[in-house]
Amino acid sequence: MSQAATYAFAYHQLLVVIAGAVCLFGTWVGMRHFARARATSGTTRIGWLFMASVGTGVALWASTFISILALDPSLDSGFEPVATGAVLVIAIVACLIGFEIGSRHFTLAPEAGGLVMGAGILAMHFIAFRGWHIAGHFDWNIFGVVVTFLLGLSLSALAVNRANRPVTRWCRHGAAIVLAFMICAMHYALTASTSAIVDPSVVLPGYVIPAHILGLATVCAVLLVMGSGFSTYVIDLKLRTESADRIHQLSFNDTMTGLPNRIAFNERLAFDAAEAHEKAHKLAAFSIDLDGFKDVNDVFGHGAGDLLLIEVADRMRRMLGPGEFLARQSGDEFLGLQTSGNHPQDAQGLPSASLQCSRSPSGSTTSRSASPPRSASRSSRSTRPSATRCSAMPSSRCTGARASSAA
Repeated sequence: MSQAATYAFAYHQLLVVIAGAVCLFGTWVGMRHFARARATSGTTRIGWLFMASVGTGVALWASTFISILALDPSLDSGFEPVATGAVLVIAIVACLIGFEIGSRHFTLAPEAGGLVMGAGILAMHFIAFRGWHIAGHFDWNIFGVVVTFLLGLSLSALAVNRANRPVTRWCRHGAAIVLAFMICAMHYALTASTSAIVDPSVVLPGYVIPAHILGLATVCAVLLVMGSGFSTYVIDLKLRTESADRIHQLSFNDTMTGLPNRIAFNERLAFDAAEAHEKAHKLAAFSIDLDGFKDVNDVFGHGAGDLLLIEVADRMRRMLGPGEFLARQSGDEFLGLQTSGNHPQDAQGLPSASLQCSRSPSGSTTSRSASPPRSASRSSRSTRPSATRCSAMPSSRCTGARASSAA
């Protein structure tokens, strides 16, 4: 093989790889949009179907022209502008109809949608060849044309089937891989079924788009559509993640104080009890309520009571140390967990800190290491936590012991 023939062969294969890569990445974005369309309804579903059709259609359009150019890159050739635009329209419409049918719920919906898409891809190739002008003419082999026809229909049906009936999470990636493989397989089938005969007497029309310019334009177009489609997908994914986080926050946290709620406490209690049993640790559980909280609501109103709960919760949250957990059950009642030592006195850290932080005036801060005051004046009717039902548990056993706060 001469050096010129070697370069021509390498250039041919490079164009085929580019066509497959353009189809792979473009249809991957489109299939992600198609998956979102299947999970939504109404106008949102229509919007996602349109985005999926545009992304997939543009990728198939660009890869089709690149694969045709790869048949004989050395030919002096060009494409009719009307045929080029018509192929793009057919690609988007075929994908839109195919995805719409494929997302339905009757038995062979994905396969029927894939056949519609495959028919559109075959029509794209036919019109693209009709609009491709070369300095010569083509000879066709009917056997290769039949093989191309079968490849287009069967692989398109398989691609939509994998996108609509995923067995694993990777099946949607498999749909894009199947479409990219289809473009490459159809190219080699066309290579075996056609041969270009150069005729110097044939002059290209002046209105055709030169092959190299169209090749660059298609690659730029598909990159633009891919970037837009991928950005849309990332934005939607971020919004869905934030919504899921918000739902989780509302499900496991108290909306007023921001502390974990009773559901979160029960899950943490089960986990810590199992861990304490496994590691032979002690686990202390506390129920903490506020003395005089009803008086605050009756005298100053529920708004002041809510502000008091928020302030107390914030103070106790700042006093938490390693191995401690605090949740709000309801009203003025809080629940706490603390990994403690083997002596019952070791479980006094959290309730003592709760009492200590409640005795500081509003707006001041207290330190966990600061010693509590020796006495509190009875004339100061401040509301403070009362730690009750403090129990130390080696695992799930609970030994009740009463702990009262100083008056």
